[in-house]
Amino acid sequence: MIDNKNVATILLDNNLNIVSINKEAQNLLGCQLDILLHNSLSTIFEINGASIKLEMLLTEQLSTNNIVSFRGSKNLFRVEHEKLQSRLGEMTHVKIYKKEPEILKKNQIFSFQSHQLIKDNLKCHNDDIFFINQIVQSLPGRCSFRRASDLSYQCINSEALKHIRFNSAHQLINKDDYYLAKRVVKSWPLSFAQYKQDQDYEILATQKPIYGIEGKPYLNPDGQVVMYCLTKIPLYNKDNRPLGVITMAIDSEHSKNIYKLRKSYSNLYSNKKEGNQKFQEHIGLDKYTQNQSIHLTPREMDVFISLESNKRTKELAQRLNMKEKTAYIHIESIKSKLNANRNEVIDILSHIKKAIGN
Repeated sequence: MIDNKNVATILLDNNLNIVSINKEAQNLLGCQLDILLHNSLSTIFEINGASIKLEMLLTEQLSTNNIVSFRGSKNLFRVEHEKLQSRLGEMTHVKIYKKEPEILKKNQIFSFQSHQLIKDNLKCHNDDIFFINQIVQSLPGRCSFRRASDLSYQCINSEALKHIRFNSAHQLINKDDYYLAKRVVKSWPLSFAQYKQDQDYEILATQKPIYGIEGKPYLNPDGQVVMYCLTKIPLYNKDNRPLGVITMAIDSEHSKNIYKLRKSYSNLYSNKKEGNQKFQEHIGLDKYTQNQSIHLTPREMDVFISLESNKRTKELAQRLNMKEKTAYIHIESIKSKLNANRNEVIDILSHIKKAIGN
């Protein structure tokens, strides 16, 4: 058994199967020794759904002797690996060190692949705006940081600046959403600025980030309707004092489709019974509804549009940023209203999409 105290150490054979592993690595992977030994890392992740995608890192990076860093669910990790020759053949020796972000050098560039890699407990180096700005500038989509005291903008990336038609971040520093609503983005009502600030204060109070699609369309300065996937993460220093909120918005094709289909659905399923019946007969819905009007709530409509034959309820719930139990209740309500099972509901959805040319 290999051992290196305070360092997660794994010995892999030529096929990246685990030959030996110490206690630190067992804790990191969240599995017992008898499960880990002689299994590949990809198998381990399938077993316990670990969030640290080591198998991807190892299969892509172990061909060289590079030293790399990657982000897990709550910490930053440094991975060192080297090739070893043994009587059993060539082995790969992997060492994994946990690093706190505050000990990183200021010039280190973060490279995050998607918003899902940013997790709950990102710790910042005191009030180091330079450090936070490095994070903001490296994130995809429109990203900004607002400090906790007054929710004024302190950092903003080029995508977000372009979106609100600012030439320089200095024009926005120490300004808040009320300023934007009054002076810049005239399509924002003051109530929207209040909604955003209330949301940020709640995130800071509960220390819980939010992920998922925004429930309503957003009108950008060009007058175009935009739907986006919104992520907000509270930042705290090492003393657990709130620093502010990082916000990231990425245009979402899925949410655009939801908005388009919901609008089409509303037009087709008007309150006029005759119109309902005519449309239902046209696409064959009358066999399920017995010519009765169908009315889904907006959230039921989101679930209905997102149903796919190869997607489980849990995946659908994650996509719509709701609890799995809530998604299940909505699905059962839809099935009841349409008098159909899940596969028939999906079939109905495909008919509707064809009927509205989507």
